[in-house]
Amino acid sequence: MRPDRDRETGQLWFREPENIIQFTKLYGIDQRRLETRQFIQCYALIYGRENEARANSEFAKSRALLAHSDEILMTYDRLRPSERMDSPLTLRVDRSKPGGKFSVLHVPPTFLIGPYNADGLVDLAGLREAIFANALMSTERREFLATRLEYWMQWAQQTPVIKDGVPEHEEYYCE
Repeated sequence: MRPDRDRETGQLWFREPENIIQFTKLYGIDQRRLETRQFIQCYALIYGRENEARANSEFAKSRALLAHSDEILMTYDRLRPSERMDSPLTLRVDRSKPGGKFSVLHVPPTFLIGPYNADGLVDLAGLREAIFANALMSTERREFLATRLEYWMQWAQQTPVIKDGVPEHEEYYCE
């Protein structure tokens, strides 16, 4: 299938209200956030290299026609690591474990745990195992994270955490 058709198929799928409900339930998106907001998708279309666009005006023109109003068009050269994303886990939706919605597949070596993310880790299955499975961390680092994980899990279950609110006038942000 062509990429533009794949994109259109995904966009059409999200136009059906029941699909939005299914998506938000599957990924645990707080329904209260959607009561006063619209569910709007923003897509990043990554296509070509910057030097290709500069060297070939026809390529640049055709590339410019690809982006729609709900899309951000960028080149591969524009992609950069983000410090904001140094701790995210790789998760999988897991329906096999009762009460556990997500299983952890991978923990990055830069993973941090503390009061800012402990409450979001409580219901994840396999976090400890994923920490010990990461060969990119030293044994000492894995053991340290495992002991801190126990502490912060207990803390999160005993301490009420006030969730960050979504700002009233948030802007789209894509890195």
